[in-house]
Amino acid sequence: MISAAATSSSLALLTRRLSQCTINPTLIKSFGATDSIRTFATKKKKRLKREKRLREPKAEAKVAPKVDDQHLDWVDFQKSISIDGFETGQTTHVRSDYGKRSRGGVKWRERMEKKEAFLRPKEEDAMTLPKNGHFPALRYSPEETKRLLDEAYAGIPKKAGKRGTKNLRRQKRRWFLVRKIKKKSKKNYGIRTHERRMKKRSKVVKDVLQVKSEAPAVREREAAYQAHVLERWTEIMFGAEDQKNLDETSQTS
Repeated sequence: MISAAATSSSLALLTRRLSQCTINPTLIKSFGATDSIRTFATKKKKRLKREKRLREPKAEAKVAPKVDDQHLDWVDFQKSISIDGFETGQTTHVRSDYGKRSRGGVKWRERMEKKEAFLRPKEEDAMTLPKNGHFPALRYSPEETKRLLDEAYAGIPKKAGKRGTKNLRRQKRRWFLVRKIKKKSKKNYGIRTHERRMKKRSKVVKDVLQVKSEAPAVREREAAYQAHVLERWTEIMFGAEDQKNLDETSQTS
């Protein structure tokens, strides 16, 4: 059964939600919810923005930035001092992004190198165009290479003094004997340990078997001793005649 107080509170909450929906139809809150509010005005806003964007006239094509005359004069000067066949780092073409603020970096440098390689004539050999102002690599014929190698090896001083081969041989023999001795001692140590363990176990087994073999005789001696003690006790307590009567009754029964 639902109490009257709970029913009245539920009706009050429902009335308040319905009043909110009539005042602002874009807000609809589920019955019994406390925090979640679903909005249906987002789609309408997106649609209005899209229609406004379609109504606006299209922007004109971007005009290429005007290159500064100072940059043009600098490029002409760099071309005048450049040397054909060598890359010495001069700026020989007009940069379209001149005047823009750029942080540079690895990516920018790689992009500019690709652009310069694209603008460079294709018939030039890449090996003859070193970067960063360095001279091209020297190339030698096989005969010249052999002569230079022989000259370099001839300049190496010959080794003098003892080589230490006898010492190395002695050390090799020494460590071979050390390993052999350790192997033998380890084997002997393991054998002796096993022998001691087995000796101890065999002693325990022998003791157990001896006790088991002597157990019947020990039990018989204990039974005879207890019977003798019982007889002596009856003689002391009841006398010899009573003892005879007890023996007779026990025999007849």
